[in-house]
Amino acid sequence: MTDSVPDRAQRLPSTTASISWRRLGSADARQYRAHLLRLAPDDFSDRFMGARCRHFVSTHARSLDWNRVIVVGCWVGRSLRGVAELHPIGGRRGELALSVEQRFQRRGIGSELLRRVLLLARNRGAVELELRCLVTNQRIRRLIGRFQGQIRDDFQESSGTIHVLPPNAATLITELAESADRLGRSLIRLWLGSTGRGTGLPDRRAS
Repeated sequence: MTDSVPDRAQRLPSTTASISWRRLGSADARQYRAHLLRLAPDDFSDRFMGARCRHFVSTHARSLDWNRVIVVGCWVGRSLRGVAELHPIGGRRGELALSVEQRFQRRGIGSELLRRVLLLARNRGAVELELRCLVTNQRIRRLIGRFQGQIRDDFQESSGTIHVLPPNAATLITELAESADRLGRSLIRLWLGSTGRGTGLPDRRAS
């Protein structure tokens, strides 16, 4: 059972581009769609449980209920490179989905995305989250174990269950601090931009 906020990922892409994290909204639908279409064939199949044809991606992105579904993204520069999603499935349960583009894998992005979406889920009263994957998807299976989840195999599909405890002061403060940091930096950028000055701020927006 997830008793505390998991540690932040220690590895990030070795790139000169800035890294940012935040919750997505309907205005990000085109970036979200482009990210899914950039996934390598095997990664796309893992994300959509064996699907190979991509014709439905546009409809999927347009029909997503952004007010109901929690979607946290990782940007490298101006491009969305990783996404964690939490889809409510009734009561206080939810289903997770995770995707990271191939060249940005094995660098801690998936762990950090999952940490952030689990924090938001916990602070909103979720008690049980499910993350499904193909049995061959070792990366997702390792992530489930890292977050103290239990894995059940059923033929070609695995189902990981992560139990979440109620929110506490630490989880609420963490979300508040990350949100305040993002808001503060955005306001500073707007003010400095209006005066024609550079910000000098690293781009590390929180979800």
